[in-house]
Amino acid sequence: MKTLLIGNTSYITKEFINTAFPSSSVFIFGPTELKTSKKSNITVFSTHIRENLIEEVFESYEFDQIVYLSNSLTYKNKDVGELEYLQSVLTYINDHKDLKFIYLTGPETENHEQVISRMAQGLCLNWENHSSVSVKVLQSPYFYSATNPHDYLYQIFQAIEQGEALEFPEPKKQIANFINLDDVADLLYKILDSWEAGTELLAIENPFQITYENFVQSLNDLSTTEGYHLGFKDMSQEQIVYVNRYDRVIRHRYGWLIRHSIVD
Repeated sequence: MKTLLIGNTSYITKEFINTAFPSSSVFIFGPTELKTSKKSNITVFSTHIRENLIEEVFESYEFDQIVYLSNSLTYKNKDVGELEYLQSVLTYINDHKDLKFIYLTGPETENHEQVISRMAQGLCLNWENHSSVSVKVLQSPYFYSATNPHDYLYQIFQAIEQGEALEFPEPKKQIANFINLDDVADLLYKILDSWEAGTELLAIENPFQITYENFVQSLNDLSTTEGYHLGFKDMSQEQIVYVNRYDRVIRHRYGWLIRHSIVD
């Protein structure tokens, strides 16, 4: 079994791989702190290969399953070019009949434009008109990490630790719509292990209505530094309203629910 992880792969850890793909050889085609390891069945493609030889990789390897991690999984990610890159990946796998493909993307909002994200999801959901590949679009809350330098919350905490900020730069009442990577890995395993042919949209429901105010309060409660108190900037921008649909497929087909909140 060969699994390709491609796109926004900077969050991937060995623990994530062991949970989501326990019996697979894993190939990482994207930014990561991981190294190639024969013992762990992990292959990390070099920057040179990623930038110049993507077509040759798909010609050389017959992948059984691919998880494309969208840039939109990182809160306030401003990277560009994903739509074209995603389309090229789908083109390379056009003739792979038994391939499992998951496009893992960020949350849907009601009041913010998501033109590129919606186009990318539409591309995946309509790809079966051009190919026999089964594609699942999986909408997820944002990822977060205490070790990933590309992560939004990590960057804020680094600024706080270095004394550069004592105010949290988000509206108090904004929902902190994040998901623990352990939960994501568990769901990916369940989806791939009991794969059902056909293209569909799946959405992870976040049952925790935790605001940034709740989040910051938990940080203040946990702090052991004398005089430490994280407050808020005077934020006047519009709050993001998320579409939080109840997806019975994820709940009943896979028997899965989010177990961890961001304040656990």
